[in-house]
Amino acid sequence: VEPVVVHRQSRWLILFWLGYMKKRIKNIPGLQEAKDTTQILYCVREAMCQNPKLIQQYVVENPDKLDARELVIVENWQRFIHGQFVCLQAGKKHATLLRWEGKKKMHAYHVLGITDPISTVAKKRLLLRNILLLPWEDKIIWDSLVPGGIFLGPNIWRGVLDDYQQLKQKHKPINKL
Repeated sequence: VEPVVVHRQSRWLILFWLGYMKKRIKNIPGLQEAKDTTQILYCVREAMCQNPKLIQQYVVENPDKLDARELVIVENWQRFIHGQFVCLQAGKKHATLLRWEGKKKMHAYHVLGITDPISTVAKKRLLLRNILLLPWEDKIIWDSLVPGGIFLGPNIWRGVLDDYQQLKQKHKPINKL
């Protein structure tokens, strides 16, 4: 089975968008110390998450001459979700990520990679920090920037799974933002 991924165009849209953010945000933390393109993009992305109004400004200015469909996609990115997630399942079609901030603030998401499935990076039982989920038409994608993860031990993992089972009884995983 071929992995389900979002069109490669999404990668370019995100890169254009992050380039715009880099020009607009002053004093981006960590940018001077960044050693490679991935670290630079990560620093810019984290700063953007602190300045979400720049997404609408990008849409209004349209500096990359995006077409109407692409502008709608970028405008919808204002509904992004940024935070800490536990990878519950990393399958060929999608990954199931749990935003876990205690039992009262849990949501599970079915997430696609942009050009590669998340399973190439995220493994089951991995706590992923500072992940960005974005709406892409009728799907949820992530931007592929992973600063690192922590493998959950068996006791914490059991607690996460118990919480997830309770969540599943009330809510299905979210497929669209």
